[in-house]
Amino acid sequence: MAMTFPNAFAGIEKIHLALILALMGKAAIVAGEAFSRIATGSIMGLAAVIGYMLICIAFIIELTGLYTASKDEPLFKRAFIFAIAGAAAPVLAIAASGWLVSLSQTVSSVASFLVTFYVIKGIIALAHRIGDPAVVQKGEGRIVIIVAARACSLLASSLGQHIPAGTAAIVFEIIAHASAFVYIAVCLRFLSDAKKMLSPPRQAAAGR
Repeated sequence: MAMTFPNAFAGIEKIHLALILALMGKAAIVAGEAFSRIATGSIMGLAAVIGYMLICIAFIIELTGLYTASKDEPLFKRAFIFAIAGAAAPVLAIAASGWLVSLSQTVSSVASFLVTFYVIKGIIALAHRIGDPAVVQKGEGRIVIIVAARACSLLASSLGQHIPAGTAAIVFEIIAHASAFVYIAVCLRFLSDAKKMLSPPRQAAAGR
């Protein structure tokens, strides 16, 4: 009989949904900021409110998904811990100033990356246990891509913030957003592959 992981399947479904909602939230915030450059009014504020609400909802769903998936695979528990750490860092920095603010942003960014890293590693571990070499291979390749995309996004964002406003700053901003899009797209695709691997009908078929 094939091994089944109902908790991992349910958890990854939630993580997948959370990533989609977070993407929608970030898109709303970016759209509001872009609109603010050409006009003023309540649209920017409304877009920001909607964006941050979606991100907050996504975070709650993500935590629920990570906790659920951790019942079948311990690596998701590490992702759960880093998710909490990444959310706590900016909150603790509210009363801080100067370099502590920058440090909290760095901690939050690194923690966010480690959440993704351990989610992918968790899926790879499940694929090993199920006996799905295709997903294992995809996962190992995805880790290389997300490391490169995340590094490119962070570098471009940092450079864009430390040079005078102008064409170069806009180019770096575009590169940062494009790299972040690649990062998210790769994660979404791999989570979709994981859902197919862990889906009850497929697991039932494998057990026959």
